[in-house]
Amino acid sequence: MKASCRKNTDGFKVRYFNSKHTCPVRDMILTKVQATVGFVSGVIVPKLVNHKRFHTPKDIIYDIREFYGVQISYQQAWCAKERALEMLRGKPSDGYKKLSRYLYMLNNMYPNSYIRMYKSVEDEFIYMFIAVRPLMRGFDYCRPVVVVDGAHLGGAYKGTFLSASTLDGAGCILPLAYGVVDTENDCSWT
Repeated sequence: MKASCRKNTDGFKVRYFNSKHTCPVRDMILTKVQATVGFVSGVIVPKLVNHKRFHTPKDIIYDIREFYGVQISYQQAWCAKERALEMLRGKPSDGYKKLSRYLYMLNNMYPNSYIRMYKSVEDEFIYMFIAVRPLMRGFDYCRPVVVVDGAHLGGAYKGTFLSASTLDGAGCILPLAYGVVDTENDCSWT
């Protein structure tokens, strides 16, 4: 198509028009296709619903290339996975906002349990400890050996997950207490 502007007007005049296309429309459209992080995250959400299935960014790159014929980078796949997980699970800060409700419900369901959460003056989480009464009563019928362990947490909020467990009469693990602390120190262990 060739066109030119008309003098002193906003219009234009078409001088030459060829209605026959020599290249397929598919080639004209698909050469400029790009997959955004939002699109990819929407596509992979159903694959991340099952938490037992491990879906890596390389798997995401392969799926998008296989089904849509679009090449994406590892960074785009990583960001899309993070956004999809956030769509499924919510933000980590939302989980911490629900923590006091969770502890309240635990206290109502299991009265006389030892459930504590400590916050700083600025209302920031410091540590939490949970020992539910039925599990504490179960210790009376267990071997007198307690195993205490800690595991460092990764993700948006760092900290350490602490647990105390024992073996019951059948040789199965019975959790006695657990908690989350900011750092492993004497104050948090006490």
